[in-house]
Amino acid sequence: MRKSSKCLVSLVALLGAAAGNAAVITSPLPGGILHQIPPVLVSGRGPWTFDGITWTSNNAFDAAIGYTSYFSFGENGNWTGALGPMAALSPEPGVGIVTMAFRFSSPVEAFGGFMNYQWGTPPTIAAYTSSGHLIEQTMLDFGPLGSNVSNNGRFIGLEASAPDIAFFIISSLGGVAITNLTTFPVPEPESLLLFGVGLLLLGMNRRTRATGK
Repeated sequence: MRKSSKCLVSLVALLGAAAGNAAVITSPLPGGILHQIPPVLVSGRGPWTFDGITWTSNNAFDAAIGYTSYFSFGENGNWTGALGPMAALSPEPGVGIVTMAFRFSSPVEAFGGFMNYQWGTPPTIAAYTSSGHLIEQTMLDFGPLGSNVSNNGRFIGLEASAPDIAFFIISSLGGVAITNLTTFPVPEPESLLLFGVGLLLLGMNRRTRATGK
């Protein structure tokens, strides 16, 4: 096999096998797909499926999806419902950690959403593979935003190096909510191949110019 062919095979294999930890994203990526939560006001454990995403919780009383009313985050302000339907956790004192999970119909490379939480009890957001392997997690630690501020928060998400994110879990001791859940499309295999071929040809062209052959 010629050296250039070996390089191409190695590059394609590297692109196809790319995987690893995820990076925290704090603003939407290009080409995102918005999954609008319907205003269904379903509380409990679920499951509830919308737009190819299945929502569940570990708590029968302190979790809800499709909530559109007032929600307080203490010193981080409040949401009035104007941001649209949300998924939320609101654990009572002493209940312990409450979780809600969002499972995708097929793994994605990145996801995010507009979030806020009860200041002083920072929640955790964690991404997992289909086999339950933890890819990455991060803690929401912004604030205080002001107790009289309405509809404030931050866009938070995780971006992996490959389409490995099958679901994510939000865990919290206090109130937390997410709306405008967005996933980001996986590059088509053909696009990755063309990208790899382009890089290879560019490198070969530079090498040819340098050697004068």
